[in-house]
Amino acid sequence: MSWSFGVLGPLEVRWEDQSLLIAAPQQRRLLTTLLLSACQEVSVETLLAVLWEDEPPASGRKVIQVYVSQLRRLLAVGDGVALAGSRQGYRLDIPPESLDLHAFRDLVRRATATADPVTADLSAAGALLREALDLWRGDPVPDLRHTGRGGRLGAALEEERLSAVEYRVDADLRAGRHRDLVPELTALVADEPLRERLRGQLMLALHHSGRQAEALAVFGEGQRLLSEELGLDPGQELRALHAAVLAGDVPCAPEAAPEERFAPRELPVNPAVFVNRDRERGMLLDLLARAEREPVVGAVHGPGGRGKSALVLRVAHLAAGLFPDGQLYVDLQGSTPGREPLDATHVLQRFLRALGAPPPAVPSQPAEAAALYRSLLADRRVLVVLDNAVDASQVIPLLPAGPGTAVLVTSRRMLATVDGLHLGLDPLAENEAVALLDAVTGLVTDETSRRAAAEVARNCGYLPLALRIAAARLRSRPDWTLASLAHRLDDERHRLDELRFDDLAVRSSVRLSYDELLRDGSARGREAAHAFRLLGLLALPTLRLPVAAALLGLGRIEAERAIDPLVDVGLVEVETSGQYRMHDLLRLFAIEEAEREEPAGERSAAITRALRHYCRTLDAVQTTLRPLDVVHSSAAGPPEPHGGIDECLAWMADETPNLLVAAAHGAARPETALPALEIARMLQEHLWKQDQHAEIEETGRIAVIASAHGLDPGTEHLALVVRAVADRGAGRYGQARERFHRALALCEADGDEVGRARVLVSLGGLLTNYMGLAVEAVPHLEEALEILRGHGAPGTAVGTLHVLARAHHLAGRAGTALSLANHALSLALANDAPHSIAICLADLGLLYGDLGDFERALAHLDECMARAREVGNREDEWTTLLSRSEVHLRRDDVDAALADARRSLTMTSQLGSAYGRAAGHRQVARALLAAGCEAEAEVHRTASRTLFDGADVRLPVFFESFLGYLDPVLVD
Repeated sequence: MSWSFGVLGPLEVRWEDQSLLIAAPQQRRLLTTLLLSACQEVSVETLLAVLWEDEPPASGRKVIQVYVSQLRRLLAVGDGVALAGSRQGYRLDIPPESLDLHAFRDLVRRATATADPVTADLSAAGALLREALDLWRGDPVPDLRHTGRGGRLGAALEEERLSAVEYRVDADLRAGRHRDLVPELTALVADEPLRERLRGQLMLALHHSGRQAEALAVFGEGQRLLSEELGLDPGQELRALHAAVLAGDVPCAPEAAPEERFAPRELPVNPAVFVNRDRERGMLLDLLARAEREPVVGAVHGPGGRGKSALVLRVAHLAAGLFPDGQLYVDLQGSTPGREPLDATHVLQRFLRALGAPPPAVPSQPAEAAALYRSLLADRRVLVVLDNAVDASQVIPLLPAGPGTAVLVTSRRMLATVDGLHLGLDPLAENEAVALLDAVTGLVTDETSRRAAAEVARNCGYLPLALRIAAARLRSRPDWTLASLAHRLDDERHRLDELRFDDLAVRSSVRLSYDELLRDGSARGREAAHAFRLLGLLALPTLRLPVAAALLGLGRIEAERAIDPLVDVGLVEVETSGQYRMHDLLRLFAIEEAEREEPAGERSAAITRALRHYCRTLDAVQTTLRPLDVVHSSAAGPPEPHGGIDECLAWMADETPNLLVAAAHGAARPETALPALEIARMLQEHLWKQDQHAEIEETGRIAVIASAHGLDPGTEHLALVVRAVADRGAGRYGQARERFHRALALCEADGDEVGRARVLVSLGGLLTNYMGLAVEAVPHLEEALEILRGHGAPGTAVGTLHVLARAHHLAGRAGTALSLANHALSLALANDAPHSIAICLADLGLLYGDLGDFERALAHLDECMARAREVGNREDEWTTLLSRSEVHLRRDDVDAALADARRSLTMTSQLGSAYGRAAGHRQVARALLAAGCEAEAEVHRTASRTLFDGADVRLPVFFESFLGYLDPVLVD
């Protein structure tokens, strides 16, 4: 079984003996582009340019996603091919031998290596080159020729073909096949009249075929064309050949006598320990392998401490054999403490001396030095390593002009104006970081030490520099263990102090980038440094531009301008457009600088602005998602634009980790405890509907932190409610009940009637849904209903009516429950509240199911499912599937019951809901028993029992009663 891909001619895709048809032109162009960079990531920007040139449609990115999805389905016919996507682009992984372009290049490389430089024997090389050229089926990548970018890709491939043809012709000339070559060379020169090497080969073939006059005519025609079209004379090699034809002293083939040259070997020592970075190392090695055909530049960038120099030096040593004429190295001192970056002219002069230029002949003028440098490298194969560059202006004069020489560059900022392959280094993955610690220390010997190493790696932010410092400290202190170092690094206040050893320190590495902001003394630099100090205050996993603007007290455009220099020097990274990330160790440095440079009032004001912004935006988002059920914030001002339901759900999914971190940070400060608690309370309902119980528990911890400040009654009431909801989620029903009662007392003492009504609804929900005390819940809910009707629009009572309907349902008063549930649904519909509509439909579905009206039950549950999906309520989805399964069982539709039960189990297994999985297994077992599949049913029944016996299963009594499993004995 094998794949075959062809781009050296019309696109060809084959799996075994089957040719796969790709009819759509844009899909063919997309696949062709991915194949040209197979096993490498292709940026979305490149794909847009190839497909649409300078005018991609507004929907271009989404169209590419659709094409990629279609290609994945097409390529799914066989194994060994993967098309992966990321935020930056797409990568097509294929077997290396399956692409004709790879095979062509491999044969050409082998031919180059086979040629005997002493005897000039090219016979074996000629055979390999003929095999390589036989792979071509026509013009390469014809599907790409419609755009400038695609046309250039095709032209580059054609250049590779012609170079191979010229090399093969040299081999044939040396073998004496002059007469046979004349027709082929005549056609080639007609197609490529300005290509001097082909013209010279035709002159040789004609001369040795006894056609001297024609050889001279070929030269004359070339001389005329070069003059008329380019205003140039023929090159020295062609002129020398013309003179030799006139003199009758012509070699059989072009002569290439290698001269003895000094080959510098300047690479520093190969890093003793180097692990991982396999992808980046492979990409750079592949790049260097192309240097013989074209000038190549590999530029590695990233903040300090990420191992850029170690990677480039390891690659340089591995590839040194490809560059027999030498390896040049220089530390450009772009980020060296106490030193100024080297001047490019100084580096040029040094390189010229290393390449053998006599010191008196080394020019002092930059332009002359650069010209001589390019001349000396023109026919050599040299690797140049430019380490620690400060900017592109330092690098560009040091770049050779032609093939044969490769350049590797490292820098902190991306050198965007340098053409070449740009690689940004991320921190290591956890397993890679642990491997590095083990390679240096040898202390990772079992699972316990592996966990300790992982904790050290986490506290080092997975940065190679920090990890090497940690490893050095361990080697210098034999009495320390990985666990003891992890414990020392746990203290954020002293972590940067711990990550220092001899002349290595994370803090000094970060300070180099920070000081670069202030180097020129400009207002822009000072504003960027101020922004850096404030952006670290909240320790957010990611930072959206509106939140950053709130922290900085600026408009969004001004905030983005202030952040741009931080991105340039690597102190802040761009996660996606308008979203940033600050590494943990950089954040600790930012906090240190903020505490040193920013007044306490400014730091507090920045945090308050950010929390209030979050409150306003969360309020607006929740109002869109559940307009009748939101706990509004006290913060005034405009929210972040959030769009419709889909956009709000995406915002919640992205921002929940940030909201929890921000709320925890705010809860630790008395002046921001209220917005922190408001964030926690507004999050809780969303977290509940997403089955995110660990995050709900985190909201309870936030309330505990806030409560330590001695809050006013209104804020204390909110803290009690937040803790009660967290207790409910953890199954601590007695504690939740007690906190709700304390909150009621505070509301009553404070005269907060609406707050009291909301607590009564929460208490009623706890008693009804989780404790089975429906009779006790009813008066609380009726009192809440009366208060809400007297203080606002009728729609605000929907949630209360829904819980009250459930209480009457559980108490056996189905008629009253039905009336209340229908009233709640009519209000929800009148207020166009999809979340509330879904809940009311679920209540009616369960009621009709208990009343035996299965058709109505299923109709309501089907509509509930659609509404729940609309607002992204995963909990409502799987509980509705279980409910439908139960109704199907009651009406003896076993297949439908089993299908819904299995779907519910799949969903709850993905979400990790303990109760959902237990109930799902149980419902599947019941459906299987009804179908007569007893053995399979027993497997699910056993799984259900095991899960129900677990400590993390919280029984929702109301729902259990519908499924027929009401258990009146509930224990905290």
